[in-house]
Amino acid sequence: MSWAIDQIELSSGNIDLKPLQSREVDEVAAAIYDPLGWSAKNWGTDSLDKTQAFLRKLLEYKAKQQNLPLVYRINGEIAGLTSIHHVSERRGSLEIGFTCVVPKWRRTNINTSKNNFYLTTPLRNLNAARVELRVDQVNYNSQMAVLRLGATF
Repeated sequence: MSWAIDQIELSSGNIDLKPLQSREVDEVAAAIYDPLGWSAKNWGTDSLDKTQAFLRKLLEYKAKQQNLPLVYRINGEIAGLTSIHHVSERRGSLEIGFTCVVPKWRRTNINTSKNNFYLTTPLRNLNAARVELRVDQVNYNSQMAVLRLGATF
């Protein structure tokens, strides 16, 4: 497993999962911005400017090979953002997190479908023996989404 993960681009049916590009920051920020959502309260993305700054920070981490932010689209429409981080070749592990679902797609099967697709396809290709899903203890909706995948805490 190496940082070749930045080459990940996946498509399956109507789901596309591709690395965030700097030219997409404004478009993605506008889609995921939700001033009343969990990320606004806990990540400080309570304005469009702060959401854009958050995405630029993720791109800085990507440049340092510390994070790979991925935009997922449904039939070409932005449905959310997620990322791969804490990649450890020694342990054969990585973490999936910093997931933000566009309000329109929340409480639908799209996040579960994306995660099932995400967990089986790219991670097999990366030879990851361990995948960690980090969920904040106060983010009940994310906890339930992880449990729907069949994961355990």
